[in-house]
Amino acid sequence: MMLDSSRLALIGILLFMVSLVSISSLIIITFLIWDIIQLIFKKNCFYLPAKKETIGKIMRELRDENPAYFYDLGCGDGRALREAGKFFPKTEIVGYEINPMLCLWNRLIKKLFNSKIEVRRKNLFTAEIKPDSVVYFFLLPEMIERLEAKLKNLRNVTIVSHGFDIKYLETRLQKIIEGKPFKTYIYRV
Repeated sequence: MMLDSSRLALIGILLFMVSLVSISSLIIITFLIWDIIQLIFKKNCFYLPAKKETIGKIMRELRDENPAYFYDLGCGDGRALREAGKFFPKTEIVGYEINPMLCLWNRLIKKLFNSKIEVRRKNLFTAEIKPDSVVYFFLLPEMIERLEAKLKNLRNVTIVSHGFDIKYLETRLQKIIEGKPFKTYIYRV
């Protein structure tokens, strides 16, 4: 029995769909395994992106800043970096991310949309932060504590902590942006 061209086309489409689902599943499983390893062995954060609307709200609050640099420590999929690029077109936009899959994703997005953002595959604790900048992060309190020495030594920097306050910078708190489920804290050092 010979298959006609419409049946062959249908089989081809089905095989393509199965391949896409398999690849997508593999990517999701890889993300989950990476996050579990980071949480258990390295005491790092898992991937949890902030809502796009929330990031837009934060950027609107920062629009008068005009920084030379915008850093995102643990930039994940780069959504805060891309939003910062819209609000600060003359600013150098740099993200630090250790997850290789998310770095690959960011490189793909950069190529597709001809973006000027730079994502460095480095541990956020080794990030080089220059003066006259905004530093944004959405990290667990334990990681914020580990950043204390770095953040306390910064000068002429606006620090934006989405999700959790920074106890050791409470005297430098400038503004709290209300939000659900997380507030955002803006500090000036």
